[in-house]
Amino acid sequence: MTAPIAHPLRCNIPVKLADGSQSIIESTVIDISGGGLGVMVPPEGVEFETDHLFENCRLELPDVGTVLATLRVRNVFEFTLRSGVKNKRSGCEFVDLPGHMLTLIQRYIIRVERERKARETGMM
Repeated sequence: MTAPIAHPLRCNIPVKLADGSQSIIESTVIDISGGGLGVMVPPEGVEFETDHLFENCRLELPDVGTVLATLRVRNVFEFTLRSGVKNKRSGCEFVDLPGHMLTLIQRYIIRVERERKARETGMM
């Protein structure tokens, strides 16, 4: 499911920087499903390569709860925005996601889809 543009999701990803220090980057979520999510790749200096694992990632789902997960990078590719600006996107899968975390994601997706349909039919 494509993440809502009006209320974009953010995923806080703990990373190890090139100088060895730890930091948390906030990445915009582009899409989300029970199997993983697509995120905008952060600026240079952060390793976002295929099969890289990011542990203890934090995803706040409005009105639903917080998902804590390990993400595995499955792909990274570059795309160009309408403005001509180049960006990178990464598809990440959830690794060993506990059942109760998956339930939170499913609740969020159902809620957003319900709201989207209500807007389309003029009920909202």
